[in-house]
Amino acid sequence: MKHDALNLKNLPASRPPDDLWDSIAASLDQAPRRPARRYWRYLPIAAAASLLVTVVTTTLFEPFEQGATRANPELQQARSASARLEQVLRRQRDGLLDATSVESLAWMEQELGWLDMQLADSPSDTRLWQQRANLLAEMASQYQRNNWQTELQLASY
Repeated sequence: MKHDALNLKNLPASRPPDDLWDSIAASLDQAPRRPARRYWRYLPIAAAASLLVTVVTTTLFEPFEQGATRANPELQQARSASARLEQVLRRQRDGLLDATSVESLAWMEQELGWLDMQLADSPSDTRLWQQRANLLAEMASQYQRNNWQTELQLASY
């Protein structure tokens, strides 16, 4: 026999009221209420507010960003190199890797994450964008070397 630490056995027995189910069934049988239509009249206002917020944030941040990029062609070049190398990496990441490559690429991925965190704080820092592009180029060459070795190994079978 188990010990009743909370002394639940001494609680008074309680039963639901006898007419509880009848009142539940009656409320379920009632005609359903019409959904409130008051939300529909706010929909155009919400859409207009969303559009206004989008336009304002775009115009506030875009001229600064474009002006910084136009004023610094090195920044634009580093950004485009980074984007181009990311595309290359997306195509190369599907290959097989050996253990040494996995370890070095993991370190590079960690460094890339660190650089991305710094770029979030200062997105117009040319030096950071150049470092990011150089790191992506190093990663792409690592994948390329490894893919070449893997293809050679598969061809030898």
